Amino acid sequence: MDLISRLTTNTTRADFALAHQQQLIQLLIQHFPAKYHTLFATPQKTAEDTIEWYGELSGQPVALNALSEQQRQEIRDALDDDLKNLKEQTALLASQQRITDEERHLLDTASTLPDAESIYIINGKPIITWWPRTTPLAPTVAQVTAGSSAAAAGAALAKISPKTRHRWLRWLLVLLLVLIALVSWLRGCFDINTTPSINDTSATAVATHSTSTMTVTTNTTNKQDNLTTNK
Repeated sequence: MDLISRLTTNTTRADFALAHQQQLIQLLIQHFPAKYHTLFATPQKTAEDTIEWYGELSGQPVALNALSEQQRQEIRDALDDDLKNLKEQTALLASQQRITDEERHLLDTASTLPDAESIYIINGKPIITWWPRTTPLAPTVAQVTAGSSAAAAGAALAKISPKTRHRWLRWLLVLLLVLIALVSWLRGCFDINTTPSINDTSATAVATHSTSTMTVTTNTTNKQDNLTTNK
């Protein structure tokens, strides 16, 4: 095996890989194509507590960050596809009960997309050191958009205090009561049982006129009789 990288600080990051390296290699050889057998570097701890990473591929290792932007993107895209296929195959093996839950967890953990600093290229092939990834993955665009929308909605609701919401409810209730009273009043004004009809009004007017006429006639007659008597 050829040495890929060496690190003397923060060496506890390699504890998981040191404990599970052999099991991971056995699972890859047993269930996956040959290109996966050399995908993960092997960690070794020296007497000086230094972590050294070795690979099965022969050649000069080149850090991913030393490549051009286009080369980096091509390598990352290809590696991303390989790791996705690894996860999909792992899920299939688990559904067929060909691996245990512990083995599935190991494969899923190892196949998390690594940091750029952990990736080296040997003869055009990527190899991952410092696995599994210990830093959080960046959220996708959809997650960021959904999270921002939810946060904005929550902030808008939070700005409306309970006191303000109660005041709105009181005014709405008052308005509703006013509308109910107005409707009731209008119904009372135009109620057919209480509003006099046109015919009734006309009859009342005629009767009033007749009574007035009779009163005038009677008064005139009385005046004439008084004049005759005086003569």
